[in-house]
Amino acid sequence: MLYQKLSDDFKDNLSKLKVQQNAPLYLRRRVIQLSQKCLSNMRKQVVSKGFKTVGNEINFFKNLKQLPLAELVYQTKRIQLQLQLPKGAVNQELSYYATQLDNCNAFFLKHIDLGHYLEMNDSYLDEYYFTRKENSKGFLHQEHNYLFDIEFNTPADMLLAEFKASTRMVAFIENKIKSLQGNSIDSKFDIQCLASKTDIVELIYSLVASGAIKCEIKELAKAFEHILQIELGDVYRTFVEIRARNKDNAKFLDSLKVALVTRMKETDN
Repeated sequence: MLYQKLSDDFKDNLSKLKVQQNAPLYLRRRVIQLSQKCLSNMRKQVVSKGFKTVGNEINFFKNLKQLPLAELVYQTKRIQLQLQLPKGAVNQELSYYATQLDNCNAFFLKHIDLGHYLEMNDSYLDEYYFTRKENSKGFLHQEHNYLFDIEFNTPADMLLAEFKASTRMVAFIENKIKSLQGNSIDSKFDIQCLASKTDIVELIYSLVASGAIKCEIKELAKAFEHILQIELGDVYRTFVEIRARNKDNAKFLDSLKVALVTRMKETDN
């Protein structure tokens, strides 16, 4: 009953945080702290009181412990995914997410036997996978054996949490890929940017400086990268280079004005 209460309390506290898919990093860190606290309390009870039956031990490591542990793994993965996301064009983000998806699938393939066991909802190996009696034999299924706690881990409890977290990651990444692909340029548009990256940066700064578009420079730069399917790189450094010109600081804008006036004259004629 005590282990069940710890698990239920964690579930209640987690629901109060109302963590959505687009939750900010600080909220995900709070979930991690909540998970760690719950796991710490669980470990104290496991070490001091243990379990009355093998069935109780299996239920704890296969079900009750999984709630905070899988949440801890998932939120850690989500933070890493967000922090490592490249700040660039849509194709860069798509490539990044595709690589992460491949990593998840590689994990599933590496542990295909356990995955099949879990998918089939089998239980005949539960005593081996989810009790601690096999720990003394030194045959471990963990990814990082040096972090293995013989009093609070079983041969597969951490891997089960990884399965649960990776399954959620796959769903999230697939949705992100669909969203990015849905926002990509439709193939019916034939857009080819012949201006240099410096020219585009000059245009971006002029639009923001004039108040014609109200946003941050980096946000408008991302929009241009998305629309034109180009990579602008460090726009701030490019702007410094533009400012350092000896003359014609706004030569691209000047050329645009000349081109527009010329086009209007040709139309009039």
